Amino acid sequence: MPEDEMLVQLAQQKIETLNEKYGREKNDLFYLFHRPRKWNANDGVWMGYERKRGKLAELNGLLRGNGKDNFSLIIGDQDILLSVKYVITLDSDTQLPRDAAWKLSARLHIR
Repeated sequence: MPEDEMLVQLAQQKIETLNEKYGREKNDLFYLFHRPRKWNANDGVWMGYERKRGKLAELNGLLRGNGKDNFSLIIGDQDILLSVKYVITLDSDTQLPRDAAWKLSARLHIR
């Protein structure tokens, strides 16, 4: 879409600003994984390949060293990606007790 490039550049700038703000030398705290739209002939629209399941499958592939070509832009230090062991996905409709995601990630980090 015509406005996509401007939005992608803005997102890139904001991610880089966050990494600078929080003093990350390797840019390994905040990431941007941008997937380009693909034509969906059934719906007659440009959209992300399988919005939820597709993005998670492609992210997991990237974390295992495959599928980098599924992303048109990756911002952040990619050297750390192969060492990622766990992914937690939270949506707007996810219902967790307060601090549950933080506690889960802290517990997994300790192991």
